[in-house]
Amino acid sequence: MLRRDRVLWDSVGRSFLLGENGVKMRRFRLQFHLSTALVLMIAAGVVVWGNMQADRRIVVSDWKEINAQWYCLFQNARIERGWPWPFLIYTGRTYPRVYKGVYDPSEKAMALDDVADKLAPSDFSGSWSARALAANAGVAAGILLLIAVACEVWITWRRKTAARTERDAT
Repeated sequence: MLRRDRVLWDSVGRSFLLGENGVKMRRFRLQFHLSTALVLMIAAGVVVWGNMQADRRIVVSDWKEINAQWYCLFQNARIERGWPWPFLIYTGRTYPRVYKGVYDPSEKAMALDDVADKLAPSDFSGSWSARALAANAGVAAGILLLIAVACEVWITWRRKTAARTERDAT
């Protein structure tokens, strides 16, 4: 813990520490520029948007061929939230749907059609993954840290380059 008598204040109101032999040392404070804060705010918005976007699709659990022109798919709606790993997975009830044409059994997922939008929320059962949520939060924090460091390094480099150019011009 710092003793109060070792902290000094200058005429502008900035605090200094009194070091060995009466030397003033500036107190370190974690600070970053306003432009870095704006870039971080936009990046955080993108990361949150990526985590809240739902990957909605129809998963085919089984199928039966009715005749040469018609087939029936037993489908269930699957909605996943989270990036890069899904932390919330909703699975809807299975329902049959008849289609015309020839079915390719290698297609296990199809685009979500209007049927899943008409299902009630009670038709879905969800499961959370705390591990995936923590991993996504770690990835988000890592991305934001890298962006903050890159912005601050770039601002410092730009300031030093401008000072060097001004010094060389005089």
